[in-house]
Amino acid sequence: MAITGNTSLNRDRGSRWITGMLRLWFRFGGRVSPHTASQAAVWLFTKPYRSPILPNEEGLLAKARCYDLGHKNGKLAVMEWGQGPVILCIHGWSSRGLRFSPLIEVLAEAGYRVVAFDAPAHGRSSESHIDLMEYVDALMEVSEKIGPLHGIVAHSFGATATLLALEKGLTTEKVVFFSALNGLRGPLDYLAERLQISPEVLRKAKATFEAKFNRSIESLEAVRIVPPLTTPPLLVFHDRDDPLLPYHNALDLTRVWKNSKLIGTLGTSHHSILDDPAAIRATLSFFRASGLKGRGTDLKIQC
Repeated sequence: MAITGNTSLNRDRGSRWITGMLRLWFRFGGRVSPHTASQAAVWLFTKPYRSPILPNEEGLLAKARCYDLGHKNGKLAVMEWGQGPVILCIHGWSSRGLRFSPLIEVLAEAGYRVVAFDAPAHGRSSESHIDLMEYVDALMEVSEKIGPLHGIVAHSFGATATLLALEKGLTTEKVVFFSALNGLRGPLDYLAERLQISPEVLRKAKATFEAKFNRSIESLEAVRIVPPLTTPPLLVFHDRDDPLLPYHNALDLTRVWKNSKLIGTLGTSHHSILDDPAAIRATLSFFRASGLKGRGTDLKIQC
């Protein structure tokens, strides 16, 4: 699913060639058999790129308390650091739990028990495909295992999974979102445009998801999920020039989330915002504070 720049459709010339071939296939297949083309689209929409552990993450992995959590017919790779109130890190699409490494180190040293996991079909966990609701199920399973949550930190697709977990009853004292994705409609439309998937094929693919989820794609949007909830304090970081998820995603989210604050950044992009020292310091201060001071976009990190 092309909802981040870190997918198999974006990585090199060979992948760009594959993207071109997929466009030709969907152009032809969509005319011959829209149903078959829609099922192929669903396959692609649920197939993340399994990003490898980077050399600068290996040291942190060596310090972790690692264990596997049984999940359906496979396993979830879970990692923990530190002791204290629990903070759960929820990664984005085609990412991994260790992507939060700079933040994990700071939080663990500050007296928190930090937990990260690789979602199904990501990192060191099993499976090859995953959809949004399956991600939510995995998130709920990990949270039940590790106990009451002091906080959640989520990036991109992980933010959407968090919203739906809160809707299902997950509780936490505080939430931090980085480059939050607000629903499923945007990435589906984006990938369809990228691969030149016809409106008919896209409509059938969305109908497949809606039948499986037993709810409409529109009902998965933050503006629909959040208003009825009793929400914890939320801090949102989002680059004003994010090329993958436009800044209005963050504005839309904080408009409907009571007790939220948006920090607009510059020059941090969609992914490297997780590495920004100022954002990490602000996250630690947020978790340490007794409440959320201020509201809106009055605070900005310039990098």
